[in-house]
Amino acid sequence: MILLLSSVSLAQGLPSVEVTWNKGVGLIDIQPPPGEHIADDAPVGGFVEVDGRRLGIEGLGDAVADGIAISVPGKDDRVVQGELALSLCLDDNTTCRPVQLGFIGTIDGKRGSRFVGVHEPAPPPTVEVAQHGTTPEEAFAQAADSGKLVLIDFGAVWCPPCNELAARVLKDDQNASDLEPFVVTEVDVDQSSSWDIKDRYAVGGYPTVVVARADGTEIDRHLGFSTEAEFVSWLGAVQDEVVPIDELLGRDLSPAETSELVLRLVRDGRDDEATELFESSEVNADLRIARVQVEATEDDVVWLAENAADRMYEWVWWADAELSPEGAAALDGAIRRALLDAEGAHASELIELLAERAPEDARASLYAAAATTLANSLSGDPTLDRAYYGHLAELYRLAGDTDAGIEVLREAASLYPHEFTFFYAAAGVLQRDEQYEEALAWSSAARALGYGDQALRAAGREARILVGLERTDDAIALIDATLAAAEAPDEGTDVRTFRYLAQLEDLRAELAGSAGEKPSEGE
Repeated sequence: MILLLSSVSLAQGLPSVEVTWNKGVGLIDIQPPPGEHIADDAPVGGFVEVDGRRLGIEGLGDAVADGIAISVPGKDDRVVQGELALSLCLDDNTTCRPVQLGFIGTIDGKRGSRFVGVHEPAPPPTVEVAQHGTTPEEAFAQAADSGKLVLIDFGAVWCPPCNELAARVLKDDQNASDLEPFVVTEVDVDQSSSWDIKDRYAVGGYPTVVVARADGTEIDRHLGFSTEAEFVSWLGAVQDEVVPIDELLGRDLSPAETSELVLRLVRDGRDDEATELFESSEVNADLRIARVQVEATEDDVVWLAENAADRMYEWVWWADAELSPEGAAALDGAIRRALLDAEGAHASELIELLAERAPEDARASLYAAAATTLANSLSGDPTLDRAYYGHLAELYRLAGDTDAGIEVLREAASLYPHEFTFFYAAAGVLQRDEQYEEALAWSSAARALGYGDQALRAAGREARILVGLERTDDAIALIDATLAAAEAPDEGTDVRTFRYLAQLEDLRAELAGSAGEKPSEGE
């Protein structure tokens, strides 16, 4: 089953684009799908660009059929991209079709060749999500003047629940009244400008929404996104009913109140403080959910399966304890009962959980069912559906239909051609399927579009793809160039950037050892 995300089907396929370069000059070779050729006498228009230097293209197809010459001076990373309108004809010339072709990727070194990522440069979605342009500093100043609370949305363009939260609540006019008590500010967690405020509020998972007073005191936070109704309910409660965690820590609380506090601490990532309160808490659903998120045990998982199935989305993702056959049956039964009432994406998630727990020979059919359920639940509005494209593609791969997954991501990239999200996702799907040559074109595009933490992740993925192609030296060179160009946070700052840098450094050390390279000084 192929999911079409735009009004133009890509079933006939886009051309491949290969860039070849040597000693400062290069050639962009447009390679039509098998059985087709570029129409010699049909108009061709558009542009190609190398590191911001743009060349306009205008003429007939015979002018580009043998390639487009470009200048590629230097040997460092250079971004090659373009958009072209042309026509393709069947080789028997019985039928021709117009094609809108976009491409982007990186090249490096004095010479080489590389396929780059292609997409259809479709217009942006009809409903475009506007950004809240207020910086955190401005938001706190506005809150001090207005008496409002500050709502800080920590998210990323590649993060599915971040996109769903934005589309369904934070940027939906229907929820404007729910946001009226807050000054809303967004933090792009991939930018280096996010480091200080992520460190200040100890933010590690996305989306994280923090509500704070004008003086910066955190009142409460919400991690992840489940449903619009649940999040809006939290917004209502947090305005005047929720006491900040640090204030509660100084109070004499009942065991039941302590259990509630423990769960809030765990959701804030303060596991050590939560663990210290386990013994003084009432052993109820709140405490068991907290304990499962810290370290799942069969006793807590089975109890929650039998007594807290209505709160399944708060604990089931962490229910990874080693279960006896009886415990596994209890958990599977709870998931199946929840599935009876679930719809759309939630139903797909539950089927996927069953697939992960099923015998290996039964998994593919369950993953296929999860993919079909998710595909059928999409609304057709790219703004609402973009949260699901990447995961849908991965479900198709797990079901054994990688081509369907890549088609989903190709069309998603056409809808969002200027961000790395779906190029990066496609590279990952193909990498996991060991289709390394195809993966390299997508990873090249992702790296060209990525910034900050995105660029580090894209480089790591491309390095592993190069290793899959037995190009370990190129992988090491890519890591070295990325690390040399990377901006690092100040020591002691608690942000993910350190993790991504360490992953690249560890990968480089591993590859250098396997290649027999003598470690450089300091390794």
